[in-house]
Amino acid sequence: MVIVIVIGAGPGGDIAAIRAEQLGMNVACVDAWKTKEGKPTQDGTCNNIGCIPSKALLQSSKNLDQAKHHFGALGIMSTGELRMDVAVMLERKNQVVKSSNEGKLYLFRKNKVQFLNGLAFMTRAAVGLELDGRGAVVVNGEWRTSVPSIWAIADVVRGLMLAHMAEEEGVAVVE
Repeated sequence: MVIVIVIGAGPGGDIAAIRAEQLGMNVACVDAWKTKEGKPTQDGTCNNIGCIPSKALLQSSKNLDQAKHHFGALGIMSTGELRMDVAVMLERKNQVVKSSNEGKLYLFRKNKVQFLNGLAFMTRAAVGLELDGRGAVVVNGEWRTSVPSIWAIADVVRGLMLAHMAEEEGVAVVE
């Protein structure tokens, strides 16, 4: 049985881990994130402090703008002033992040991916990875590194750091 260790459970890592398990590999995924309460979680910057919370807050702001400036044309009127309740917006954002994290952990359990909360280090000296002048892992067009059994995607390589690209890369390196 092929044993795969995925370092990082962000948009690329979680997809890679799940797909590898679906293809019959024995997979562990390591990520160091913890919630504000200290509970182990995954999904990195995107889900915890980046993309997902930002979009939740933007949705609240956009809805306020729509209500203030466009609802009247739809026949929806307000008798009072519309305003933001920042505490409620932040609590909703926290619930969106929590729900997303719980959903990812459910997918890990459902697909039998072992989730390990902690740090995983792969230094150039320890494994022989080639790094460029800015510290990014050097890969070829198939995300292969200078070490035959190690592939690298997403934030550790050069290129655009976009969640949807990391997801596609995660599937590609496994298949």
